[in-house]
Amino acid sequence: MLGALAVLTLVGLGQRYRGDDSLGQSVVRGLRERAIPWVEAIECPGNAFDLLASWEGRDRVVAALAVEQAAAAVV
Repeated sequence: MLGALAVLTLVGLGQRYRGDDSLGQSVVRGLRERAIPWVEAIECPGNAFDLLASWEGRDRVVAALAVEQAAAAVV
């Protein structure tokens, strides 16, 4: 954890070995290569408990994941 430096936490969701494309983890690895000091990038294999734990104590969290859907959604 980056502590006081991190303004944004990005959690990359996905697990290649569970049959998804692991897009979220690819996003996290790309951000780590760029070494942006105000972004904390965390990989999460898709377990709901790990996901909730990764958000604990953080003010701003963005989740990166891919979702396949048969119909258009309204958000």
